[in-house]
This record gives sequence, structure tokens and C-alpha cells, in this order.
Amino acid sequence: MEVWTYSNCESLELLLNGQGLGEKIVDRNDRTVWNVVYEPGELVAVGNIGGKEVTRKTVVTVGHAAAVQLTVNKQIVHANGTDVVMVRVTVVDNKGNVVPTADNEIRFTIEGSGQILGVGNGDSSSHEPDKASSRRAFNGHCLAIIQAGEENGEIELTPTSTALKAASITIEVV
Repeated sequence: MEVWTYSNCESLELLLNGQGLGEKIVDRNDRTVWNVVYEPGELVAVGNIGGKEVTRKTVVTVGHAAAVQLTVNKQIVHANGTDVVMVRVTVVDNKGNVVPTADNEIRFTIEGSGQILGVGNGDSSSHEPDKASSRRAFNGHCLAIIQAGEENGEIELTPTSTALKAASITIEVV
């Protein structure tokens, strides 16, 4: 299979499961391509400038989608009826690696002093409504935008999906 890399380094070296697949001079206006026999594991691109390593990017073979992980842009929102928090939902395998092919439907339930303002996933071809309580993951991710209420308390958001271990997050409303 072809492995494409893009870099502004002088050269790149590619390693598959620790074995070198060669070093190539980078054309900064084009991709650098290796033909690699597929093997599960770890693929590492090492960028060099002046013969010294300056960057390293690793990708790993992922397993089946197993759980959802949550990330928020803030843990505390103001009880003013307008403050929002972005909750990113990521579909991961049993080792915590993002599953980039995951398109599971994620259903959101919310309790407390807040409401779901909208959902999204970055897929410009999606026809799902943005004002909803569910969204399909796109490239392993989707997003819920939560709006705070006007009373102090907590918001608990729980995204769930069939066959995935659920997660929940608590956001403080002050």
C-alpha cells in the first residue's frame, strides 16, 4: 500500500514496527511516498533537518470501537442562560486509540441546569439536524454544544451508543 507523508523537513525516515523502510529527501511542494507491505502495528515518520531529528509522528493500527471518551473546553459555566461548553465525543478502541472509521450514532442525555443547544460532527455532507439529541460520529468524533441554565448547579451529559462503553461528564454551573 502507498504511505503518503507531507513535511517541511529536509528528509523523512519511515519505520514500521521499529524497522527502517528508508529515508527520502522531501519535496516541500509534493508528498513523499513509500510503498509498504501492510503489517499491523506502529508506523513512524521521523523528520530531519541538518541530519538531526526535529519531529516524529506515530500512527498505530486501531482495534474495534469500544468506548466513548469526552473532552470539554471548560469545566465551569456561568448561570446566565447563555454560556456554553463544547463537549467533544471521541470513539476509541480498548487501548484508547481514536477509531478514525467510526460512524456510530451517539445519543445524548442531559440532566441539570442546562440544555443541548446543538450537535455536530464536521461532515459537510451530513443531512442530520444540528438541533437534535443525537449525531453520528464522523472520523471517530462528534460534538455536543451545551448551554447553561440560569440556576446554579450541575449539568450531567451522558453520550451513549450501542455496543460502546458509555461515559458521562459533569459541568459546574455557577
